Amino acid sequence: MKVITCHVEPDFDAIASAIAAKLLYPDATIVFPNLPKRSKKNFLIQSTIYAYADFQKVDLESIDTLIVVDTRQKSRIGEFAKIVDKVKVICFDHHPDGDINCHEFYCKKTGANTTQVVMKLKERNIDFSAEEATLFMLGIYEDTGKLLYPSTTVYDFEVCAYLLEKGAKLDVVSSVLEETIEESQVYLLNELIHNARIFEYNNISIVLSFAQYSEYVAEAANLVNTFLSMKKADAAICVFRMQSRIFIIGRSINEKVDVARILKTFNGGGHSLAASATVKDLTLIETLDEATLAIRDSFLYITKAKDIMSTPAKCVEKTDTVASCNEIMAKYGINSLVVLDKGNLAGIISRPTLQRAIYHNYADEPVEKFMVTDFYTVNEDVPLAKIKTIIIEEKQRIIPVLRNNEVVGVLTRTNILNLINQTEQKLMRKTLKVDLKLKNKLDEKIYNFFTIISEVALKLKMKAYAVGGMVRDLIMDIPIKDIDIVIEGNAIEFAKEFSTIVGGKLIAHNEFKTASVIINGEKIDFATARQEYYDEISSGLPHVEESSLKLDLYRRDFTINTLAISLNENFGELIDYFGGVKDIKDKKIRILHNLSFIEDPTRVFRALRFAEKFNFLLGQQTEKLMKNALELGVLNTVSKNRLFLEFSLVLKEEKVVEILKKINDYKIFKYLHKEFYIDENCFNLINTGKDFVKMCTFFCPIEFRIEAIYFSILKFCFRKKFNLTNILGIVDSKIEKIYSQMIQINVFLSKRRKKSEIYFFLKPMALEAQIAAFAISKSNYVKEALISYIRDLQFIKPLVSGKDLITLGFKPSAIFGKILNDCFEKQIEGEFTSKQEAIDYIKNKYLN
Repeated sequence: MKVITCHVEPDFDAIASAIAAKLLYPDATIVFPNLPKRSKKNFLIQSTIYAYADFQKVDLESIDTLIVVDTRQKSRIGEFAKIVDKVKVICFDHHPDGDINCHEFYCKKTGANTTQVVMKLKERNIDFSAEEATLFMLGIYEDTGKLLYPSTTVYDFEVCAYLLEKGAKLDVVSSVLEETIEESQVYLLNELIHNARIFEYNNISIVLSFAQYSEYVAEAANLVNTFLSMKKADAAICVFRMQSRIFIIGRSINEKVDVARILKTFNGGGHSLAASATVKDLTLIETLDEATLAIRDSFLYITKAKDIMSTPAKCVEKTDTVASCNEIMAKYGINSLVVLDKGNLAGIISRPTLQRAIYHNYADEPVEKFMVTDFYTVNEDVPLAKIKTIIIEEKQRIIPVLRNNEVVGVLTRTNILNLINQTEQKLMRKTLKVDLKLKNKLDEKIYNFFTIISEVALKLKMKAYAVGGMVRDLIMDIPIKDIDIVIEGNAIEFAKEFSTIVGGKLIAHNEFKTASVIINGEKIDFATARQEYYDEISSGLPHVEESSLKLDLYRRDFTINTLAISLNENFGELIDYFGGVKDIKDKKIRILHNLSFIEDPTRVFRALRFAEKFNFLLGQQTEKLMKNALELGVLNTVSKNRLFLEFSLVLKEEKVVEILKKINDYKIFKYLHKEFYIDENCFNLINTGKDFVKMCTFFCPIEFRIEAIYFSILKFCFRKKFNLTNILGIVDSKIEKIYSQMIQINVFLSKRRKKSEIYFFLKPMALEAQIAAFAISKSNYVKEALISYIRDLQFIKPLVSGKDLITLGFKPSAIFGKILNDCFEKQIEGEFTSKQEAIDYIKNKYLN
């Protein structure tokens, strides 16, 4: 006896596959296990020319051939599992996995299993009716989501076209698939919505939920599809307890989420986008706990080596010496290297091994004598789950990542363990999507630029990310100023393509692999992703090489500045490798690695500037390392120019006094000069300057260098102790000129002057010098004179001009200037207030 069967609680695909198989094996009997008698599926089957046998009436001992469709799992075929190893088995399944040993196995990658069975019918020229074609179409449409699921293949489309030729009725298919939700189904759907729990990591979301009902409810799979659509997730795992049994149904609309793998925990079956399982020996709570663990584990399969590897890999040749390899590790701050033999992978070497070799006087020996040659490699599509096994169980420090046998990146033990830990922490909270924030916070024009950047990235096959302070400010709801884009690829080529599209001006810096595009006053900076290293401690600017986004962010100062936003296919996803969001939430300033202040001592000023600016605190370890670095005298190793550039950023801050006081508290200035300590009097002068700046900003809406004002005040405060210019090594002649003018103004106004004298003296003086002079002066007269000039005098316009003199009969000559100056002085002093009065004065004095 031949029997055709499928999985328990069959869907339309399984039913259609079975009926199509009946055409291939006309002497076989169809038996559907556990098909509810009062269901839409049962009605449709009965309306065809094929009836199916009641399982209870089938003698298992009489079966010699079992034809299984739409599954290859023993656990899913009910009582037939008892004989599956004793009879001939023929299997048609579009899921490659299974534990049934088949004598014949037909497996084709199709969206629906019905597709491949109908292809067999067509291949063998087996005819069928329009009613059967409609049922086959129904099976395909249900399992492919009306040909819209990502799993749909070209074979599904071709077979549907063939079925239409055979008379399939799409209106019937549509009416059958049209959802009519009964009262019990509405109750279950409401329960699913109420009990939903979302797991999300790296822009992939899986929703887990459960529902209970006293009776069995048919069409639960359709409820899961509806539920998944409502939750807008990538996949749904729904646990149902109906009567005394527990069922699990999984659905996915993203090929990255394999729900069949998740349900393997429960011996379930299906394929990556649709699977189910019947649970035995577990309570509902235990089932949900197991499902939670399975979902968490699934994220380790979604993340691939190419998503997390560091690239490019740092490699050496096997002939390189132990000493040179050790130097490379120190330079880049890494603990392992890939060893090549003329470009081919030969081994790996770790820092401890090199250092032991050096200790034993083998520094000049080739590294091949000490490298490990027995190690694991992975290709770039290997999931994190497998990588985790290699890192933990095999205790391998570094894993080379290969593409066509070429090393394209590396995975390190420390990074993988940190990533796994972060994955666990992230799964219970939603990943922050900032695409809507981008749209709300940014000018519409800038947001549109970002969408164009995304399109350019796709076109050029590069990766683009908004990075740094802009992302930090976006998270903190601070107005965004600078826009910086990091490109994994050639930033200049990228910027050129972008500027062509938007019609902007391109400014390229080939030596730094950066570019800027200016569009109607808006500037967007593009930089090639890079990493840096230092030859000597703080000897100067670091050496820079091309790298990946992660390594580019790792070279930055603090975690809050390491955030990035993807402008690629996952547009708007927040990337946070180093816990920047948590530190923003906790209001902490934290460096990325222990040598951060050693490699760039100017970060000492930056740490305190950010702390006061954002009202954050230094992390305990960060504060300790900062103090240690200061005690080592690192500030004395910094070039004066870099020191002043960082100090000037402090002076530009609105909370300049608070920041300077904080720098005072840590006695940082004393590492530059033993008498460099800002006292309260100096702070009072700076505050006076700040107040006067506000008034000047109102009357003189022009941009000026506020750092020059505060620097001049500070230099004045320390004039009797040391020259601040020498301490900071300032080479900015404009700032020095402002200080000089400040002194000149105070000296000039130390005597009472006429308004016209004040006007002509201050006119060529920088506004910054005038503000600084106001701040340092103790004389009310000086202050009043400066206020008078800034508020009134500087805006006076001459009542007469050279043209007026010509009209009066004067011929152009040197006397013009004398007359005009004379008139203007009288005007400033208030001796006349109208043009006619000025003309009369000229006539009386110069024409009579």
